[in-house]
Amino acid sequence: MPKYTIEFIGTYFLVLSLILVSVFDQGGGLGPFAVGLVLLAMTLSGGHISGGHFNPAITLAALFHKKISLSEGGWYFGVQFAGALGGAFTAMAMNPREKDLVEAMSFNFDAQAIPMILGEFAFTLALVWVFLVPLLTSNAHRKLWQGLVIAGLYAGGLTVVGEDLVAAFNPAAIAGFVVSGKLAVSTALLYMFVQFLAALTVALSIEHIFSMEEKKPDDPEINPDHL
Repeated sequence: MPKYTIEFIGTYFLVLSLILVSVFDQGGGLGPFAVGLVLLAMTLSGGHISGGHFNPAITLAALFHKKISLSEGGWYFGVQFAGALGGAFTAMAMNPREKDLVEAMSFNFDAQAIPMILGEFAFTLALVWVFLVPLLTSNAHRKLWQGLVIAGLYAGGLTVVGEDLVAAFNPAAIAGFVVSGKLAVSTALLYMFVQFLAALTVALSIEHIFSMEEKKPDDPEINPDHL
């Protein structure tokens, strides 16, 4: 139960800060870095308990590699989306006047969507990669540098992608953007599809890389008869 609570709290504060920055323009030019610092704080405070996913795309990749069970994955998805919705509603409550001025972003699957698809795919892929590789290659708890890398990557992605587009790299955060009125439902579904596709791409790629590593022949043993 503690790990589900950690996932709820972490996703709540991540999406709260993201909505405040991206929808209500709080934080100014330092907004993306403020979101990164919130993610770093949540990761370092509870990552050793729940794994610090705070992102259904990461949970999907961990589930693919059997780092969590199917039932745990279901709970993770549930509390992450619940935390995201809670964060979005809180952000709206903090901005009662501005919430009615939010304009929903909407576009179809055409050339207009290409920048969003590329940006969301690239940085979701990078986030899942940075999270999953240490998870599969070490049994140690996440170290400070790993939290810094993940938070820095997230802040960097928000900075370079989020200037003209909604940037999230997180399906739960996309649900928060829908609640806040920033994204139309059809557009949000496209975002989520791209993010989950990126997560599966990383999971499959890592499985292929690791399987090739396992197939490499061991160093030949020296036969004493040949000496």
